[in-house]
Formats: sequence, structure tokens, C-alpha cells
Amino acid sequence: LQKAGDVIPDIVKVVTELRTGKEKPFAWPKRVEACGGDGSIERIPGQAAWRCVSKDSFAQFKRKLYHFTSKHAFDIEGVGPKIIDVLLEHNLIATYVDIFTLKRGDLLALPRFAEKSVDNLLLSVEARRKIELPRFIIALSIPNVGEETAEDLAGHFGTLEKLMHASEEELQVIDGVGDIIAHSIVEWYKKKSNQKIIKELLRQVTVKKFKLTAVATSHSKLDQLALIGLGKLLFVLFYKICYAVGWIIIFILRLFYFLFLAVASPVIKIIKFLLFRFQA
Repeated sequence: LQKAGDVIPDIVKVVTELRTGKEKPFAWPKRVEACGGDGSIERIPGQAAWRCVSKDSFAQFKRKLYHFTSKHAFDIEGVGPKIIDVLLEHNLIATYVDIFTLKRGDLLALPRFAEKSVDNLLLSVEARRKIELPRFIIALSIPNVGEETAEDLAGHFGTLEKLMHASEEELQVIDGVGDIIAHSIVEWYKKKSNQKIIKELLRQVTVKKFKLTAVATSHSKLDQLALIGLGKLLFVLFYKICYAVGWIIIFILRLFYFLFLAVASPVIKIIKFLLFRFQA
């Protein structure tokens, strides 16, 4: 194994010489209790990962809450997995937004929650009511959207509203966002439950506008190439026009020159004749 990217391991090769002959093929289980529903799991075509068929189990939601408060998302100091577990156990949170509506009195009633620790927790929550757009995107747990993709999306669209109303075609022009990621984002936002999550969160937090960056996209690359091509074409046209106009001007000047000679020559002869007769 070797590191590939941030965390993804890359299998370089299989070391068959270390095998003893007692190895057995690994059989994936057909059901995992934590998946919810009947526990069924499935392998998505074209991917190596196995996923729960049901997407709304308690275990999955708990993991999403862990992710929501983690350092890569909202980064709420002091609200880690253990605190999340306690809050869930005592029914103080059931959605993301509940984290921002926690009451001091409810927290003080929890075991081993002293006044100072409660105050620190509430201060940490309060400090994250303003959040950067990439962090907000990451916190939503949109399938196939990681930190790098969230940065690219924020840099391209600038606001959450523009991102959430983008079509698959508009998403796919971003470098690094293919049809799978674009489809995941569009399908995620189509769900009424996810729209409700965003709506409720925006009542409690403010998502900062993200400065548009010069993110290289396939669309912008085409625009740049088109602009360069157009510039070259205009230059060639301008050169040819100038060249043609130049020849026209030269032609007109030469025409006037010959016309001048044609008219002036007899006059000059007459003047010379008169001067000669006068001198005689």
C-alpha cells in the first residue's frame, strides 16, 4: 500500500510470496445491523465501496453528526463524538440544527456536565454561527463531495444558493467535478428532507460569501481557447484590411499622380511656349 491523495490508500501490488496457502476468500456479509431497515448492503456499480441500502439508520445519522461538528466541517470545539453520544442518549439533539438550540439548563442536567464545561460548549457553538461556504458544504455530508471538491464548488459559485440551484451541466464544467459528483449534488438537493435541513440551518447560522477564485474549469479553458482564437482571427482580419486599404490608398495616389501629369503636362508646355515667345 501507498498513500494516494489525502487519505485514500493505493494498492501497488499483491505480495503473493507471503501467502501460506491457508488463505480463504473474503465473503462480504449480506446484511449489517447498523445499516437500518433489513440491514442490506450493496456494491455500487463502478465503485469498490459497499453501501447500506437504507440511508436513514440511526448509526448513519450519528456518524453524520460526528462529521458535522468535526474540524473539517463546522469545527465546534468540545463537541466531539462522546458529547454527541451523550446528547443523543438524552434526546437533546435529533437534527443538525438542534446543536444550535441547546439550552444551558438542559446541559447542566446531564451527568458530569459542570457549569464551566457547559459554558465553554455553548461559547464554541455560538462562535460557529458564521461559517465559510466550503465548511458548510462539507458538513452536509453530500455523497462524493469531500474537502477539495467543496473548495472548488465554493470558488466557482460563491454562494450556497447558486450552488444548490445549479444543474448537472453547470456542475460538470468545474475541473474535478465529473458526472458522478454532479449527479450526487443534484439528487441530494432534490430531496425535500435535505432542503428542509438547509432551510433550518440557515435560520441559525450565516454562510459567508466565498470569494470567486480562478478555478480552472473545462468551460473556462474552452472560453480561453475561444478568446485566443478570436483574438488571432481579429488580428489577421485587421492586418488584411489594413493591407487592402493600403493598396487602395496607393492605387488612388498613383491614379491622382497620373491624372495630374496628364492635365499638367500640356499646361507646362503652353507656359514654356509663352515664356519663350516673350523672351524672343
